Amino acid sequence: MKKYQRLINEMYYKIDRMVLFKDLKPINYGNYISLICPQCGKRRAFTMIPHMKTIKCNRINNCSYEKTFIQFYSNSDKPREEEFKKVLNDLCAMSGIEADIEGLNSKIVFEKRKTIDKKKKNSNYNHLKPLINKFQRNLKNSIGEMYLFKRGLSKEIIKRFKIGYAPFGQWPHLKDDKKVMQSKNGRIVIPIFENQNLINLYGRAVDFTDTEKNKHAFLPGSKGIFNPQGLYNDEVYIVEGAFDTFSVIMAGKENVTGLLHSLSYNIFKKYPVKTVIQATDQSLKKKYKVKFKEKIIELGINYKELDKKSYRRCDDLSETWEKYENIKFLYKGEF
Repeated sequence: MKKYQRLINEMYYKIDRMVLFKDLKPINYGNYISLICPQCGKRRAFTMIPHMKTIKCNRINNCSYEKTFIQFYSNSDKPREEEFKKVLNDLCAMSGIEADIEGLNSKIVFEKRKTIDKKKKNSNYNHLKPLINKFQRNLKNSIGEMYLFKRGLSKEIIKRFKIGYAPFGQWPHLKDDKKVMQSKNGRIVIPIFENQNLINLYGRAVDFTDTEKNKHAFLPGSKGIFNPQGLYNDEVYIVEGAFDTFSVIMAGKENVTGLLHSLSYNIFKKYPVKTVIQATDQSLKKKYKVKFKEKIIELGINYKELDKKSYRRCDDLSETWEKYENIKFLYKGEF
């Protein structure tokens, strides 16, 4: 049955678990679903979203119930091939996957997998929206809140952008059903939205001793852009990160967008921007800034750049704001 494995993996990712386990009175908590255990009858069973491939009871010493979705649906630990095909066909239909189970071969599975991977890359994390409220509650009187105040963020900005805090072990990045990219003192959690959809979560380590690699964390998939509303203005300030965006807004400029550590110019083909003001980190290599400028001008968009005096010997605008609580917007060649 190995020839079905790729299709099975897609089924696990796509299936609506609330429908599959409807008889077990499911409750969705964002990153996992709580269930009544079919064996002991206690609300101690669960399945993680979207990666876990089993339903499992937490009563390790008393119950130890654990089944794959296929075993649960077929009510058999080792369904025969005909029964297995029927169950897989039903679960694929429940997942919205069209598959010819009878005519399946490795080539067909591989082609289908490539198509689904492309869709998966552009998917969203709306099922994690309930976690945002939880992280916001965690923030109050926490080390995360102290960190935000130290960075100069106002209570209004924290509330407006739904900024929260995930203590150690709560950052919802899963790999092989285990949480990864944790940080000793937890992470500031900043949701990234696009058209009301939750595209990703940005997790900034509160631990100042973290390595540069572990300092910034995103969930798998597209990072999106931060504060895309800024791109609907004739003139827009382009920065790198979320904290740079907050700083520019608090300095009085709402027309700002964070490209999240990527100077991508293709995004400007979709928005009615007439002037781009490059306000990225001073440490960014010159060749990237030059290429970005060339591409912006090729698109017929006016280009301006903040003068280094605006940064006041700091590397980025978030550092300038943290140190002075003020940003002077001075432009190259204009003084």
